Amino acid sequence: MATRRRAPPCVAVLEYLCGGGLSHSAMPMATLRALFAEGLGMLDAITSDLTKCQIDVTTVIDRTVLQPTESQPHGANLHPLSEQVNIVFLMTDDWLSEWRSVASNVDVTLVIAPEIDHELLRVVEYLRAAGCDVRISSSSFIKKTSDKADFSHSLPTTVSHPKTWLVSELLEKPHAIAKVEGNVALGAEGWVLKSRDGAGCCGMSWYSSLAEVSNAIEIRDEIRNSPDRWILQPWLTGEHASLAVLCDSSQSFSLLGACSQRIDRGEQIIYNGGSGPILRDDYEVLNVFVERILSGIPGAKGWVGVDFLYRTRGAGLIHLEDLLVVEVNPRLTTSYLAYRQWYGPELALGVLGLAEDREWNYSALPTSPLEFTVE
Repeated sequence: MATRRRAPPCVAVLEYLCGGGLSHSAMPMATLRALFAEGLGMLDAITSDLTKCQIDVTTVIDRTVLQPTESQPHGANLHPLSEQVNIVFLMTDDWLSEWRSVASNVDVTLVIAPEIDHELLRVVEYLRAAGCDVRISSSSFIKKTSDKADFSHSLPTTVSHPKTWLVSELLEKPHAIAKVEGNVALGAEGWVLKSRDGAGCCGMSWYSSLAEVSNAIEIRDEIRNSPDRWILQPWLTGEHASLAVLCDSSQSFSLLGACSQRIDRGEQIIYNGGSGPILRDDYEVLNVFVERILSGIPGAKGWVGVDFLYRTRGAGLIHLEDLLVVEVNPRLTTSYLAYRQWYGPELALGVLGLAEDREWNYSALPTSPLEFTVE
């Protein structure tokens, strides 16, 4: 008797900025606009890949994103989505209810949302409480990695990480900020103030001295009014890069590769994409690096991004002591735009845990770096 072929699953891809967050979130509009291009780019890429794999895909779009703005005179370009994806246009201010309705009528759901103000965690828990199968890490993993202060204390001692101070702690102790510099090893090239639950480079600022940091804390209302939501870290020397990891429910993972990051350092730190693959010959040490990071924070599932610094030793291979984790992103990241070109559209199935038999061969990636950016 012939085995009946199982129908492909129906999938919802729900992106925060395009699907209601842009016009209904309490986040500052400047923050939302800064993240919008990244969100739309990821939504367009992964929905396109899923449809190429014959997957029925649905998403929710807020008509607000179609309206002209100063940065987008003709509104957001959703033409690729309109041809490939079932679009549900948001008809109410209660965008989360619309998301729940869509997610409840498909087999699996992917959520793309920023960690700011714990929005990613809130949305995922809301959908899971409604019985939706959301393919992303556990709530505890999202919570721990979204909070950069807690994350710094969750890492095992075998993983290096920039020294981290809560701004509130510095303000509570007289002259504390003057003592910070003595706790940082040589190699710092200034200081970074960032939100403890930020996403991307939003709100991140670089200062050349602690005097400038003190002044910023004093004059920036958002920091002075909520010092417990901000952290201070040294800007350490090294090459900025990211790792992409596919994790499954048994805590095993596949390292997809590494990409460099182009980061403009200034009063406003800006992420301008990157290039890759890089460090192809360092697979083994990078694999151990990821293994150590995840060992201290269980619950990883689906796509996980790791931002890190590395230092080179001439033309030789890097060592574990040359690696320093900056943060972990518990969601799809913009580097997906590069990896999909190397692994093909089936990578989207891997993100959703629908390509379990596929092997992701890091060493087989092309040797010529590919530039990628989000505009």
